[in-house]
Amino acid sequence: VPLKFSSGNISQTIYLCLAMGYVMLFATVASRQPGAIHRLLIIAAITNLVVSIASIVSHELIAPFQTADYRVFEDAQISRLIRLTGTFPEASMYAEFTAPIGAYLVGHYFASGRALSLGLGLATLALAILSLSSTGIIAVSALAGFSLLYAIWRKSGASRIFVISFISVSAAAALVIVIPGTLNEVINTLIFEKLTSQSGLERSEWAERGFQVFIDTYFLGAGTGSVRSNGLLFVLLANLGLIGTLLVGALLWRALRRPSENAMLLGAAFALVTLLAAKMASQTTVAPGLLFAMLAGARLPVQRKIARGETRSPRNTGNGPVANGA
Repeated sequence: VPLKFSSGNISQTIYLCLAMGYVMLFATVASRQPGAIHRLLIIAAITNLVVSIASIVSHELIAPFQTADYRVFEDAQISRLIRLTGTFPEASMYAEFTAPIGAYLVGHYFASGRALSLGLGLATLALAILSLSSTGIIAVSALAGFSLLYAIWRKSGASRIFVISFISVSAAAALVIVIPGTLNEVINTLIFEKLTSQSGLERSEWAERGFQVFIDTYFLGAGTGSVRSNGLLFVLLANLGLIGTLLVGALLWRALRRPSENAMLLGAAFALVTLLAAKMASQTTVAPGLLFAMLAGARLPVQRKIARGETRSPRNTGNGPVANGA
């Protein structure tokens, strides 16, 4: 099939350029006022929590805030359980936003020890699980694994490991007790039977098509917005080619390579890893989104200051200046 120009080439290029602009914007904000990033994410978490609870009570309560003209799958179900979508059109998009927010708060707790961060983070992660989305399950699982590895690697103490273990065991026990008959159906639908479902088959076909485009274009990619694939890796390869994918990888490496006990920085790392796991499962376009830009941008200037030894305290909570003169 010959390549031809489409509106997607324009729109996706604009979205991608805007995302890179936002990365620089949030890098500037984090450099001068790192506490602002923390406050923005706290506001996002509280707003998402309130809106999600309102949607559970009645979806009509949040209908005025849904201004787009796409269809909203608020009645979508899995094994008689309604999937939580909040103000998003469907569950996977909701989980892709919610899980990284919860991950940020968990990471912030690891560095600051603040009970508020832990409580709000756990509530937010619970919402991501209630979306009953494979994307949410993958994201939360990635967070659990990353948190445990971090706790062991940094020797964070038995209290942190106990928190992770207690969360996992309590969640599993609650599911078994509350919905014993439905649990098996949900797990089979979301995990074991996912690839044989209509959605799974469609996404697998998109991923295969994206990789084939990457091969057919001699690793150069078809151009931004030319291909709709599934999974961040296949999307990048099909649209940006090997060189573009390596550049994105370099940005991620630059953002994640240096560990820190700074609360805002560590929380952003937890959130970025969780977001990447979600995008590996369900990303369909090359535009990374505003949340990715915020998390990646937030880490970059602080990384430079840490490398120069300018941070005031390794356990800065993220609510005050991170660097001298910042």
